Amino acid sequence: MGRLLKCICENCGYKETSIFLGPGKTPGGGNFFPACNFNNQKVVHLDISDVIVMDNSLRFYLDIGKIADFEQNGIVPYFTKHLFKKSPFYWRDKKICPKPTHLQARFNYCPKCKEYKLRFDVDGFFD
Repeated sequence: MGRLLKCICENCGYKETSIFLGPGKTPGGGNFFPACNFNNQKVVHLDISDVIVMDNSLRFYLDIGKIADFEQNGIVPYFTKHLFKKSPFYWRDKKICPKPTHLQARFNYCPKCKEYKLRFDVDGFFD
């Protein structure tokens, strides 16, 4: 079961809902993650199933070449370092998703005002 996220910018008020995070129960349904679509200046979800490579049952890593393919198309996942900033109280801030597909709740890049004021909140679950 995956999580539904909503995001809101604390600077300009930009808002999106129904952003998928994680895998759904449907076989072959994908593994979703929030991304910034620079083409239409929106937050979207992106299927990152091909980006996550399992080394063994306990270790996985991200395929940099696949991430570069997304970036060439103007869609950048929020685990990419230039789409978030760490706060001075980083150790205390809420993380929605751990590394390597890091997603923090606050200080994310807003595609509308281009400030690091976008906040993600869990808004429910999807199958």
